[in-house]
Amino acid sequence: MNDTYKRLDRAEAATMERRQRMNATERLLELVEYLSPSDRALLEAVYHRGMKPTELARAINARPRMIRSRVQRIVQRLNSPLFKFVSGHRADWPRLRREVGELIVLKGTSQRDTAAKLGVSLHRVRQEMVCLREQSRLMRNTSW
Repeated sequence: MNDTYKRLDRAEAATMERRQRMNATERLLELVEYLSPSDRALLEAVYHRGMKPTELARAINARPRMIRSRVQRIVQRLNSPLFKFVSGHRADWPRLRREVGELIVLKGTSQRDTAAKLGVSLHRVRQEMVCLREQSRLMRNTSW
C-alpha cells in the first residue's frame, strides 16, 4: 500500500510540474507582443510550435547553442521585474522615458542603438535607464 502512495505522489508531482511548465509557457506567449519581430518569431517557434533549437538553427544557418542562449536571454528578459514594470507603467511616462523603456527593456535594443534611433546622447539614455531601474525597485519594495 505504501508503494502505491509513493507512485501516486510521483505521478501527481509530475502532473503538477507539467501544468506549471504549461502555465509558464502561456505567460511567456502572452508577453511576446512587446518583443521585436525577430524575438517574437523565435519564441513562438520554440514555445508555440514546439520546434527544437537544432531545427531552428538548421533553418537559419546558425549554431544550436546560439539559438538556445538567445531564447534563454529573451525568457530572462520577459521574466525580469523591470520588463513587467515597463510593460505595465510606460503609458504614464514622458515620451523619452517611454521610448527608452520600450526599446531597451521590451524590444532588447542596445543602449547605443537606442540613443542613435532617438537622436539623443548615450549618456541621456543611461540616465533614463537609471530612473527606470530605480522606479522599478521602489515599486517592488513598496508594501501596500
